[in-house]
Amino acid sequence: MELSNTDREFREAIKEEGRLEGIERGIERGKIQSRRQFIENFLTARFGSLDETLTEAIEQLQQWEDSDLTGLMLELSSLDREEFLERLLGRAGK
Repeated sequence: MELSNTDREFREAIKEEGRLEGIERGIERGKIQSRRQFIENFLTARFGSLDETLTEAIEQLQQWEDSDLTGLMLELSSLDREEFLERLLGRAGK
């Protein structure tokens, strides 16, 4: 059975929609991975190796708004590890 032009167009539109959704998901995944890598690199540069506590902090920081994260990263150079974790825990309680 041969498909009508309308059926073919509909199938093509569905395929295109699926392709675009896949691209959008890939872009979003890339943004999430890039953000995580940025935070990891920043914390590693400041504190050295990342222990379990700092790794858990990364999970929290990924959820922060960009402006809040940027502010904390700017303050990070003047905070020691404990002060950083206190600041992070203080914000988590808000």
